Formats: sequence, C-alpha cells, structure tokens
Amino acid sequence: MKSSGKNSRPADLPAWQQAGFGACLLFLLFLLASCAPIQPRLGAEKPPGERARALKATPSSLTARARIETNDSSGLRGRAVITVKSPDLVRIEVRGPMNSILAVIGGDSKSCFMYLEGTAAPCVWGLTPFGNYVSPGELATILLGPHEMKGKNDWEVTTGEGGRVTSLVKLRDGSAVFRAALKDYREVEGVEVPFNIVIENGNNGKEKLEIEYSSIELNQEIDNGLFRSPGFPAE
Repeated sequence: MKSSGKNSRPADLPAWQQAGFGACLLFLLFLLASCAPIQPRLGAEKPPGERARALKATPSSLTARARIETNDSSGLRGRAVITVKSPDLVRIEVRGPMNSILAVIGGDSKSCFMYLEGTAAPCVWGLTPFGNYVSPGELATILLGPHEMKGKNDWEVTTGEGGRVTSLVKLRDGSAVFRAALKDYREVEGVEVPFNIVIENGNNGKEKLEIEYSSIELNQEIDNGLFRSPGFPAE
C-alpha cells in the first residue's frame, strides 16, 4: 500500500562496531539525488470521528523511503530505507548510487547487528547516540504510533492541532534525556503519519537526527529475520 544505563564499551570490538548504529550513519550518509514521489499533505480536516480513528490507528509495520540528516560537523545527509515492525523491530538501510546498499543496522530489544563494507557483525544498542536513552520498543512505537506513548511512565507527550502528537520527551531523574519533534502529518491508507521527525538526545541537542519520509508502505508482511541479518530484499 504505497502512498510514503549505560553499557560498558566492549574492549574486544573494533572501533567501528563500538560506534554502532549512530556512528555508522554519521560516517556514511551523503547527499544523493533521486527520491520517491512525495505523498500529498493533509487537506481539509476530516469529520471529528474519522480524524480520531486516523490518529488512533496504529499499523503493524512501516517501510519508508526517507532522507536523513545529522548535525555532525561534516553536515552529511543522504537516503535511507527505514523498516519498523511492532513491537520492537527496527532496521535502517543506508543507500548509495544505483540504489545500492552501503550499510544496514537492525535489531530488536535483545540484539542488534550492523553490516558495513561487506561484513556483518553484532553491535551494542546501548552505545548508540540514542540507545542509552530509548529502547528499540520505544523507538518502534514512536515511528508506528506516537499517540501510544501517552500515559507511559517518564514520558511527556504534547499534542497540537487536531490532537496530533507534536512532541515527545523522555525524562530521567527530572531531566530530559530524549526528545522527538513530529510534524507534517499526512494520511497513508487511512492512518495519519508524521513525515518529519527530529530526534535529539540529552538536553543540548548534541546528537540529532532528522528523518523526512518521501513514501511509506504500511502493514506489509515482513519476516522477522530481516531485522536479524543483513539480507537484502529484492527491489
């Protein structure tokens, strides 16, 4: 349906594996052309009943083509394919020329892996820029159905026009350790999805990742093995 605490650093892992998910993105993302067609923004407001159903609907999976940008000193940015499956499965593919796959990071609440330069190896979720503050299950929920974060312990949820979630903040000992700003909601097969998500860790925005979807597929049948190995789905 297309429309768009602290873990100790293992001494025996090479530096690029220790860097994990976040460092891989910061190192590999670069400006590339060619994006999938942009999906239309929301038009006139739906009747209250329909709007409420669209906001409360939570897909079982999401596959999106996106552009990602970091606040790394190099200012790198690039294209990616993001796949999420409830309750805690997340996979990000960094794409290169001719849609080639440069790197893959995937996993769940128990384990993660990284594929880089033809080699796949385990990674450590807690060593990623956001992994020490948000679990894979929480990240998957934010990407699939941010409204479901309402009422969760240690989370502050702000809603805006039409009841759409616009901000998520995770607190630890009274301080903000993770923030997500969500905007540009669009309808995909009856579900309202934020097409722009900016994630920061800590209170100073030292680590920041912006995701801007260009196309999304919802509720696809996705094998769990996709999140546990660098297998490449056919295009």
